[in-house]
Amino acid sequence: MVVALLACEATASAQGAVEIEAPIVRIFEFVVVSDDLEAFMVAGRKNVQTSVRDEPGVLSMHCVADKSDPTKLYVVEVYEDEDAYRSHVESAHFRDFINAIKGKVISRRVIETNPKMVGSKQFAWTEQ
Repeated sequence: MVVALLACEATASAQGAVEIEAPIVRIFEFVVVSDDLEAFMVAGRKNVQTSVRDEPGVLSMHCVADKSDPTKLYVVEVYEDEDAYRSHVESAHFRDFINAIKGKVISRRVIETNPKMVGSKQFAWTEQ
């Protein structure tokens, strides 16, 4: 297993991936008021696009919906380090997002993680 992990690491390095120490990965579970789902997604899309574009320590952000319940969303955020996360939550666009979703969220849960493997290719996609 160690050999396989080292091979994956070497492959990522060879493909030009940014090497970091240990990323911060947080998963947020939101249950959104169904009538407010589109407004939530508009605010979320703006936050994700601005964060990934303008914040160097934001490595990736992903939003997915539960297949059986489209109002249940999971947001996976990957940061270079804890300082990058703190910088993100202090940013103006994040505060705008928080203000925009007030009253639209039934519940919010944060899942702290201990990352084991993180890899990606550079790409961007958003459902319109």
